[in-house]
Amino acid sequence: MRRQETNLGNLTADANLAEAKKSDPTVLVSIKNGGGIRDSIGAVVGTPIAEEVPPLANPEAGKPAGAVSQLDIVNSLRFNNALTLLTLTADGLKRVLEHGVGTLTATNTPGAFPQVGGVNFSFDLTKPAGSRIQSAVIVDEAGEIVDVLVRDGALVGDPAREIRVVTLNFLANGGDGYPFPHTRQAGKPSRSGAGRARGPVLPPSPTTARSRTRWPSSSPHATPRPKQPTRRRILRLSSTRGSSRPCSASTPSNRCSSSACTAPRRSGATWRPCAAR
Repeated sequence: MRRQETNLGNLTADANLAEAKKSDPTVLVSIKNGGGIRDSIGAVVGTPIAEEVPPLANPEAGKPAGAVSQLDIVNSLRFNNALTLLTLTADGLKRVLEHGVGTLTATNTPGAFPQVGGVNFSFDLTKPAGSRIQSAVIVDEAGEIVDVLVRDGALVGDPAREIRVVTLNFLANGGDGYPFPHTRQAGKPSRSGAGRARGPVLPPSPTTARSRTRWPSSSPHATPRPKQPTRRRILRLSSTRGSSRPCSASTPSNRCSSSACTAPRRSGATWRPCAAR
C-alpha cells in the first residue's frame, strides 16, 4: 500500500470515485493515501514458506472460506474517513501526484504513497522529488483516455484547466503533507495555485456513519487534522465497487514508460492503473 499499486487500493479508490459521482458526475479523479488502508483482506499461512490466501472461514459467524465480510472491510478502512470534493488545476493535480511519490525511496514506506482511481501515472525514482512523474492520463470507466496530463515528464495542455477530484478529508486538510487547496477560514489565508475547494457540506450517510472513532495518523509525521472547512462537500465512505483501469509495465527501475499511459494494455480480465511497482 505504501510502495506500489495494490488491488485493495484500486478498489477503495474506485469506490470513492463512484460515491463522489453520485453527488457530482463531473468528478474525474480519486486520490487516497496508502497509509489510510490499515489491514489486508485475506490471510498469510504456512511455514517455513508463507503463502497468501483468500480470507479464511469463520464457521461461528457463518463465513465461508474466501468470503469478504463487513468486518474485513471495516478493519481495513478503520479510519472511516469522510470524502471531500475539490477542483484542482492540471498543474495542481500534477503537484499532488508528485507529492505522493516525492518521499519514496528504495527502502522506506511512506503513508502518503497514492492509491488512485480515474488517473494512471508512471514515475521514476531516479529523478529528484518534484519531477518524478513521467506520464499521467485521466481515464474514464472503460479505461479510455479522456485527458493527457503529463507526457515525458512535462505538463501537457493548459496548466490552469480545472479537474474535479475526490479525496479523503484527512488529505484535503493537509494530512501527510498533501498540497490540496484549503477554503478560506477566519484569520487564515487561503492556499492558492493548486485549485480550490467548493460545494456545501453534506451530512454523513446513516448507513456508514456508525463509527466516530478517531484513529492515529497513518504517518508518524503527518500533519494533525485541522478543523473541517465549512464549504467543502463531505461524503462518507461507501463500499460501492468502482470501475476498472489500464495497467502499466513493471520494471526493476521502478518506472513504467509513457507508452503505458498512451496505449493501455490488458492483463487478463482485470485492468489496473499505471503506477510503477
